[in-house]
Amino acid sequence: MVFRDYEEPNHLFAEGPLSRHLAAIKESASREAAAQHADVLLGKDIDDALDSITKHYRLRLPSLGKPEAEVLEHAIRYTVPFTGNAQLFQYRPSQFQTIFPIADLRHDSLIFEFPNAGTADEIKGRLNQELATIDKWLGWIKQDIEMFNSGLEDFIRPILESRKEKVERDQKLREELSS
Repeated sequence: MVFRDYEEPNHLFAEGPLSRHLAAIKESASREAAAQHADVLLGKDIDDALDSITKHYRLRLPSLGKPEAEVLEHAIRYTVPFTGNAQLFQYRPSQFQTIFPIADLRHDSLIFEFPNAGTADEIKGRLNQELATIDKWLGWIKQDIEMFNSGLEDFIRPILESRKEKVERDQKLREELSS
């Protein structure tokens, strides 16, 4: 938990529904697929373009690393590194609870601050509570992004196929007009 008198706490997973964020990602992937350059598609299998687009838009669930403690004058600061998509800490999954964990989200770490009061075990206990809550939220997010990732290829393939057909029709028309 972040305890500061000068700013509001940073609630994780509180920016809005993850489904809205996933829809925006799908829309971006759709636009990229529909705008594939003719050279990428003409006379080629679309699998290379499909692989490139799905790799770019596939989401990776954050995985938390080992917390590192720093003793400050009036607080204990824990930095918890993570790998995966940081933006997933911002959105509410389809299943959730009303207790939102509090941490500062950095590019590749979560920052927790606790008052420098109590025993080391009490402070570690508070951190472990926050991390357990985050793990629960990440479990719910995992369900949503697994469904998203597994459907991404099937979503993009028909868009690429349609784009390729249009590019081939346009190429054939150019050839017929030139002869």
